Amino acid sequence: AAAAAELPANLLRYASLVDLLRSSACSHEWLAAATAEQLWMHHRLGLSSRGDEDVRDLSRAALRSVTSRWLCFMLSSGSPVFPPPCTKSTLHVQERRLLKHTLRVLQLNPDALRKGDRGMPWADRNAIVGLRVWISCPLMCWYFARRPETLRDRRVCCLGEGVGLLGISLMQHAPSYTLLTDGSDLCTSLMTANIALNGLRASFDVSEHTFGGPAAQGLLHSEKVGNKAFDVITASDVVYGRTLPAVDALFESVDVLLAHTPGAAFYHGYTERIPELTSALLESAEQHGFQCEQLPLWEDGLPDLHAFLLPGERRAVEQKPSATFMHRFTRR
Repeated sequence: AAAAAELPANLLRYASLVDLLRSSACSHEWLAAATAEQLWMHHRLGLSSRGDEDVRDLSRAALRSVTSRWLCFMLSSGSPVFPPPCTKSTLHVQERRLLKHTLRVLQLNPDALRKGDRGMPWADRNAIVGLRVWISCPLMCWYFARRPETLRDRRVCCLGEGVGLLGISLMQHAPSYTLLTDGSDLCTSLMTANIALNGLRASFDVSEHTFGGPAAQGLLHSEKVGNKAFDVITASDVVYGRTLPAVDALFESVDVLLAHTPGAAFYHGYTERIPELTSALLESAEQHGFQCEQLPLWEDGLPDLHAFLLPGERRAVEQKPSATFMHRFTRR
């Protein structure tokens, strides 16, 4: 009781009794007796406007506790997703298998929200944009899984990472260092939880970063980065719904952070929704001194790729396979 009184009320429903007892002085006998007892039984996490426990109200420690607890339930049930779809939790842990790797990510549940939900406040709509896994992301994961030499012993920076699926996938291929960034504090919290969820021991950092030259300079000279530029920079669908100045800000960041060495490259996966925005993307790249090579992301007839994609993702890419592709930008 003394331990519980010192903790936020919203944490109690996620913490095990073991965690509570560890937060105060108690005998080892009490701790052992509490091992099998669970206080956490809450199965909806996401947005308060949908009746969920609001993820924005949780500390990073509480969020890690939630994901670790959900992982235990998921593994015991043998299901690739938790909570079960019937709960309609806005966020859930989704398991994917990519060749020899198993990835687990806390992300937006695509079945929990209706398309164009008119009842959702704008603040909630903006919050969930980065929590969704857009189709170019898993396709980029597949691309690099087939070409691990692109990342091995390289310094990698992931821009606009959202929940961190792409960055976590890239970390499986032995880069020397990986930096995962996003402009949203909520997204960086989920990234941190997802890295812990996957038990990664690679050399990495998570940092907030909003596109733009000055912000990129600050990031480059930060203690984490140590004024060392990156050999590989990635981004997945980061210009979705953005204005044209935001496209230019993206390349300002890339121009600062990408190394001036042979082979250094910026990979940007993208689903073309607005042709004018694609033109602006290529024009901005040219203005910043980059040359571009377009690479296909979708490969049909590969069972491993089909197994990695979720059903909705497979339908989306099969309907318009040429709409999602990747640009590889290198310095001229």
